[in-house]
Amino acid sequence: MCIRDRNKILQARNLHFEDKINQLTDQLNQYIRANSELKSNVSSLEQLLVVKEDVSSQLAIANDKLIKVYKEKDHLKHELDMGANYVISQDEKNYDLQKIIIYLKNVIGEKDDYIDNLKKLILEMKEKTNIYIPISSDPIDSRLADYLNSIKDENKLRILFIREGEGVYRFGQRKVYVKIEQDKIYIRVGGGFMHIDEFLEQYVPLELDKARRVD
Repeated sequence: MCIRDRNKILQARNLHFEDKINQLTDQLNQYIRANSELKSNVSSLEQLLVVKEDVSSQLAIANDKLIKVYKEKDHLKHELDMGANYVISQDEKNYDLQKIIIYLKNVIGEKDDYIDNLKKLILEMKEKTNIYIPISSDPIDSRLADYLNSIKDENKLRILFIREGEGVYRFGQRKVYVKIEQDKIYIRVGGGFMHIDEFLEQYVPLELDKARRVD
């Protein structure tokens, strides 16, 4: 085979490998966006303590997601390793591609660290005893914490309140407004308020159903 033909073959292989790197980069961007969503979820988790009896089911869900991430990560590593073996035999142009692969592997390593931290956070949550820790300077939040920490029916606590501001909370995918009247807690729904017992009984199943559809 003449040198010109060999160069054509090498150029074709280089183009194929560049396309592969672009595809892998797109996949990595998807992982990075997924990481951003996970970080947002972790930031929300830091504002509350998960129900002790419910942590095991949340841990199982998180483990399922981690298994999927590990499988995707292993597949990506395999593709990168195959690409790296080819890049080593190429010229200076392919050296730039090799640097990209090293960068992608480093990002995957950071993803492993993030997964480990997430698992530690879930295990720490499992050791907590209180359900909700309030902002001490917020009387509404303190009263809500007293109520939530006194509930014995774990089914009422499958969805947690996340404080966004004074009297404003995130409940699942729903923003709600809370007020205290005569030491009783009321949640605004639509144009009116309902007692928190009635609210939890009606809206916990709805929010759980939304969460299952998202998963």
